Amino acid sequence: RQKSDDFDRARRQQEVLRALYAQAHRTDSLSRLPQLYEDFRTTISTDLDLAALLRLSPLALHLTNADIRSYYIANDLVVSWVTPGGAYVLLPNPEAVQQMLTEALQPSPRLQTSQSILVEVQNGSPYEGWDALAAERLNYAGYETILRPADARTHAQTLLYDLTASQDRSLSNALLASLRLPPEALVSVPAAQSAAPYVLLLGADYSPCFNPQQPNP
Repeated sequence: RQKSDDFDRARRQQEVLRALYAQAHRTDSLSRLPQLYEDFRTTISTDLDLAALLRLSPLALHLTNADIRSYYIANDLVVSWVTPGGAYVLLPNPEAVQQMLTEALQPSPRLQTSQSILVEVQNGSPYEGWDALAAERLNYAGYETILRPADARTHAQTLLYDLTASQDRSLSNALLASLRLPPEALVSVPAAQSAAPYVLLLGADYSPCFNPQQPNP
């Protein structure tokens, strides 16, 4: 909570939910829904009963964090106002809120440049968790990700390997932009048999911080 506000706390709460969803996929928790529902029904309030959750669970098997969009009330959606009694409040900006809701209810706007593109993320830096942070950053931009161990944890420079046969610079440039990497970070190594068309090798120079509202420039 330090050096933050209600808006950013609301955003971080959604980050926690995203992390829980990703962890549920990794641990196959969806197959244990009946037991989990029974374990947490007295500590979690929800308007979904077990039958509804079981009907929805097959959808979760096909959705990753790259398919999830997050929206929350931010500074640009409200207007400051002081009540006659002297209370400081925030009033909704109806036009801005409606625009946000309209966008949220539209079909998934997965970028054409990122749709169905898999990026393998390797943490070659000495810092734990940077691969997960980079994967989250790519998920926000609409890319699918998979984490793999790097050959070493002593890499100084972050590199993006383009292993595609086509070597389409529009696709690789979009990836570089999403990661805020310079053009010289791209390494072209056509390899048609690779499991993932792109491999992101994180070095100690990688900056894991990014604005989730602006995953692309």
